[in-house]
Amino acid sequence: MGFFKKKKKLKAEITSRENLIVPSQRAAEEGSLSKKKIQHYIINCCEQIIEAKKELEEEKAEYRIVTDYLNDIQVLEELPEEFCREIPAEIAARQKMCRN
Repeated sequence: MGFFKKKKKLKAEITSRENLIVPSQRAAEEGSLSKKKIQHYIINCCEQIIEAKKELEEEKAEYRIVTDYLNDIQVLEELPEEFCREIPAEIAARQKMCRN
């Protein structure tokens, strides 16, 4: 699932973004930013927003998958005992059909 790797990556990105913003604000205050530098900065920010949106969509998809799995587990846990006895036999029958 990679949740912790993504969390570490996110912290690193936040730190790098803070480092980008602070020098830009200082330069803006000094009035030394050229028009091209401003455009480059804006384009960079837009690209970061697009990348963040893609990552968010991937995270939402992963969340939906995990939620579906949990719902399936809850349904299985709430089944009456008589159905629970039939499940292993049904699984074996389906696996046998898939092999043929």
